[in-house]
Amino acid sequence: MRHLKIDNKNDNWEQELNEFNSNYNNGKWFVKIYANWCGHCQNMKPEWEKLIKNENDFFRRNDINIVEIEESKLDDRTNQLHQSRGFPTLIYYHDGEKIDYDGEDRTKQSFINFLKRYNEESRIGGGYKKRNNKSHKKNKRYYKKTNKKYNQTKHKKNNYRKKSVRNINKK
Repeated sequence: MRHLKIDNKNDNWEQELNEFNSNYNNGKWFVKIYANWCGHCQNMKPEWEKLIKNENDFFRRNDINIVEIEESKLDDRTNQLHQSRGFPTLIYYHDGEKIDYDGEDRTKQSFINFLKRYNEESRIGGGYKKRNNKSHKKNKRYYKKTNKKYNQTKHKKNNYRKKSVRNINKK
């Protein structure tokens, strides 16, 4: 497990940023891109620090590297690679596959649940793309609803057509 902190306090930040940009395709990386002036980042900071201090065993067991990048150290290449659009941006890379943080809130337990979900699924052999099952179920429900509406309107149209055909035949 490596912990790279790329900010103004780190003298080797350029070297660490290059190391991360060249290695994020290999292994597991949990990335936080933040801004010191951002209120959301400041609110999340205590939970993030709890995660790093208390969960070292979890990160070692699962071989997850941690990277913290301050927005002032983002260059164009890094920003294009990781596509941070707001702060804080949390990304999990698993052998180069980018997974945006989709937790409900920014707490230590949510971070751990998020990481466990993708680590366990990748070990099972089904791959971590199973994360889309929830959205897939929602989509099924959505399509059932829309198909139901479509079938109702189709049914109404057919009844209207039948009535108009009957009226024409009566004349």
